[in-house]
Amino acid sequence: MKKTFFMTIIIIFMVTLFCEVKEVMNPSRPDVPNRALKLEKSYELDEDMDSIQNFIITNGHIYFVNMQVKSFTILDLEGNIIKYLDQTGRGPGEFSLPTNLFNDEKNSRIGVVDQMNQRTSYFDYDGNYIEDVLFEQMQVPLEIQYFDGKKFFAYIGFDIDQAKGSILSKPTIELIDDDSVKTIYSESFNPLAMNIGESKVPIFAINEQNIFITHNSIDKYQIQVFDLNGEHLMNITKKFKKIKKSNEDIKEIENTLNEMTKQVKASGAEVDLDYSGYEYENSIASLMIGPKGNLWVRTTDQDGNFFDIIGDDGKIIGRYRKKNEDFGNCKFYKSKLYEISGNEDEGFVLNVYSLKD
Repeated sequence: MKKTFFMTIIIIFMVTLFCEVKEVMNPSRPDVPNRALKLEKSYELDEDMDSIQNFIITNGHIYFVNMQVKSFTILDLEGNIIKYLDQTGRGPGEFSLPTNLFNDEKNSRIGVVDQMNQRTSYFDYDGNYIEDVLFEQMQVPLEIQYFDGKKFFAYIGFDIDQAKGSILSKPTIELIDDDSVKTIYSESFNPLAMNIGESKVPIFAINEQNIFITHNSIDKYQIQVFDLNGEHLMNITKKFKKIKKSNEDIKEIENTLNEMTKQVKASGAEVDLDYSGYEYENSIASLMIGPKGNLWVRTTDQDGNFFDIIGDDGKIIGRYRKKNEDFGNCKFYKSKLYEISGNEDEGFVLNVYSLKD
């Protein structure tokens, strides 16, 4: 009896040992090579492109949507407009509130997410309309990718706070194969009752082996790593302390937040926002997969704004930065780093960088 008991304890201990998620801690200032980005070319973008939320690059083209003017634009790799679609309405391929887009590589098409029309409008890589697909159960897509017969689906769902009767956002990430759905992230929150400096909407990136998930946070640098079966493999952490924004940036954000709050309250909605975080930089701004398959983490610390390059073991192995400058919105394409920087007042610029060891 005692022998059986002790064997059971040993088995439980061994299972716990081997199932424990690995924690990888990196120092706040890792001793790694600092590499340079070499600016190859810079292109001024058309003055009509007055707002750029996000963009993707594929098939030799740059694609982005502008929800303010309800447009979908295609550029070449030198920033010249190839096609500009601004049909407003609810008809086939028309837009009411385009908020996001993604590359459906499996079907060689671009999905433009339209929240007001509650659908995704699909176009081929040349910008020709294909079809509209209505959201299922009000699931607003963020990303759809396919790996080894599995579908990676990230979306914003909705939930109800039963006590208060308020609508909650529910960002969710699922892995779907022929006969099963595995949820690897799902969390409900009230977008009108949150800290302005942080976000519960996940930031993610995928390579051929792993899924990386994190959040905007003002004082926490942590990335969860999953395999393509949805198993949680490790957490990658770096020591981090809050970094305050410039007084000029803080003032600009305050003005924007005050105006937004007035508009929301005027609509009759209850707003309970915590503004304590807006004065600080987010520890992680974005995740990308680099040309060699490594994870690139765009981050901020005492040394400024840069990319941490993370190896397979979760350790930081290098860093890329621009001297005395912040990064804009960046994407990789064929071993080049494409960056769109600027603002609505001064205009936007497309910069193309090569990676230099």
